[in-house]
Amino acid sequence: MTKTRRNRMRKIRSRLGIYAIAAVALLLVLVLGIQTLKMKQMEKSYQDQQARLEREIAQEEAKKLTLEDQRIYTQTKQYIEEQARLKFGLVMPDEILLKGTE
Repeated sequence: MTKTRRNRMRKIRSRLGIYAIAAVALLLVLVLGIQTLKMKQMEKSYQDQQARLEREIAQEEAKKLTLEDQRIYTQTKQYIEEQARLKFGLVMPDEILLKGTE
């Protein structure tokens, strides 16, 4: 081979090497970009899930307070008297029961 031919072959190999490196770098950038987008989507999904769960926790806490108030009320004398009136039609000894005609 002549010198010019060898130089030409070196230039071609050199260019191919540069192109190969550039292609690998571009592929790496694309893969990393796609992975970054996927991670951002997952983060958004997790934030939405966290917000939903925090709302559910707040609702359950409110329900817990309501149930606790109801538990305390059911232990009072007023509740027992109220239920005796409603379920059994009982009245206190000093009360007079008036019924209307329909």
